[in-house]
Amino acid sequence: KKERAERRRVDVAQLAPGLGPAYLDSPLKGRVSFTEASLSDSSIIIADVKMSDECEYICSYLNLPSGLFVRIVTSLVVLAKPINTASPVTVAAGAAPVVVARCNSTNGKPAAQISWATGVDGNATVTETPGTGSTRTVTSELWLVPTAADNGRDVRCVVSHRAQEKPETIDMWLSIEYPPQVTIAVYDDEWYVGGGNARLVCQADGNPPPSAVTWTVPSDLMPGTVRVKENILTVPKVDRRMNATFVCEASNRLGVGRQRVTPVIRGEPYCHAHRARPWGSTRDTR
Repeated sequence: KKERAERRRVDVAQLAPGLGPAYLDSPLKGRVSFTEASLSDSSIIIADVKMSDECEYICSYLNLPSGLFVRIVTSLVVLAKPINTASPVTVAAGAAPVVVARCNSTNGKPAAQISWATGVDGNATVTETPGTGSTRTVTSELWLVPTAADNGRDVRCVVSHRAQEKPETIDMWLSIEYPPQVTIAVYDDEWYVGGGNARLVCQADGNPPPSAVTWTVPSDLMPGTVRVKENILTVPKVDRRMNATFVCEASNRLGVGRQRVTPVIRGEPYCHAHRARPWGSTRDTR
């Protein structure tokens, strides 16, 4: 017998000596069967289990010749494996906590458990709402005060559920937008009187990537011998008059980053190994 939540009993199968199994009109007809046509084992199998099959099942039998009536009750719990998804939320770097990633476990029964595996200093919130039928949907959001350093960091949403063989892990990478951050690489061994092709290299990082990089001087009058190609400023012939301050600016839709440098011009070549010296990092969101 099948007993629903509203306590209505429905006979689904019978087994009598000499008569064999009988399957009665019920929602289980065509899907229920005895494992053996034997009174010694009256276990039943339900095929294509549905959510509506979840209820109490009662096995009743008459013990002869004692005439003792026995009633055994068991409960069928139907699990629903959830659909798990997760994605980062693109945000701008700032000073207040915002949602940077979201993880959903949809239509699970019982409700799934969600945790986060991450190296960032954030906090998680969890909400649970009704799903389809008797299932539950769980949503977890990762909150963080976003910085440029957090962009591209790996975070993992871990979903645990009884219907899964093991916890499901979903990897994602944070998407934090920020204005350009600018540094200028100075090749000291190239900046000496009489030297040629001395370079300054503007290195700009931002999200979204900088759309433009420009070189200027505070006097608005760039020395005529200076050559600029994209982010590289080159002086073909170095002399004392080239002792100027150069400014590199990079921009994206969030703002402008800038850095300035005044190369030190020596009277003789620099004898050490060829290397670049980074010069500062600033940004301006005006």
